[in-house]
Amino acid sequence: MKWLEDARCGGQPVCPHCGGMDNSTCPRSKPFHYWHKDCRKHFTVKTGTIMHSSKTPTLNWVIAIHLVLTARKGVSSMQLSKELGVQQKNGLVHAATHP
Repeated sequence: MKWLEDARCGGQPVCPHCGGMDNSTCPRSKPFHYWHKDCRKHFTVKTGTIMHSSKTPTLNWVIAIHLVLTARKGVSSMQLSKELGVQQKNGLVHAATHP
């Protein structure tokens, strides 16, 4: 999650709801979960992305995105499911192969 946070926000958390960069707090009990005091909303690095509210682990999402972006001729849903070790009907596989 730290890598994804650095790649998306550049180390400084940005609220996806209002775009504010200051007045964000991160409690010790929930790392990578932020509270923006100005708009009074919770957010994580996955808020506002295809990964939001998904039960699939973040690492699987990152691997799937990498495989789809680096494949020359695209990736079939069957190949992606085998690479990730998930069922073909998994929502991740569907989302990654059907833009």
